[in-house]
Amino acid sequence: PSSKQLASNRLRTRQQRHDEAVIEYYTDIMKLCKLVDPHITDASKLDHLYHGLKSSLMKDVLREAPATPAEFLDKARHEENLNRLVTTAALHTNDNDTQATNYSNNSAYRSPQSAGAMHYQNSSNMYSKGYYANVYSPRPVYNRFPDPSSSRSPPQVPQSSFNALRYQSRPLRCYLCQKLGHFARDCRSAKNY
Repeated sequence: PSSKQLASNRLRTRQQRHDEAVIEYYTDIMKLCKLVDPHITDASKLDHLYHGLKSSLMKDVLREAPATPAEFLDKARHEENLNRLVTTAALHTNDNDTQATNYSNNSAYRSPQSAGAMHYQNSSNMYSKGYYANVYSPRPVYNRFPDPSSSRSPPQVPQSSFNALRYQSRPLRCYLCQKLGHFARDCRSAKNY
């Protein structure tokens, strides 16, 4: 087979690889088009470019409807960059979530209040008096996207590896007398059995 036939076969079967940049794919298709037909039209070049474009870019490039191969390259590179940014942001978010979990599980981070709650949770006294469900305050709430219209602003976590997170905690509430500031085990109004 001649080089023109080989180029034609390659052009028909050329697919953009998952890890291949748009510019590399575009350059290869343009070279193959020139080898097959030096006078190939822009419409035919676009057909070949679309045919092998990876699916993660296809819909968005089609939506932009580029009229020339140069416009195709511009739109495809733009989408590729957006995809890369989204992927990087998602990876960064997952890293932050992992770091936040690790940081909050670190015993040095726990406040005396939550350490007391944990101590009480593990005591046998808790089970015998039926305090299991509501003895301690709920876990802190981490809110990655706080509501900017909210009138109250929770305190910011000290500068750390996950400084995008905000820390909110609820006050202690006794489930026996419903007063704030102490646990049921410390309630002065509770009857001692």
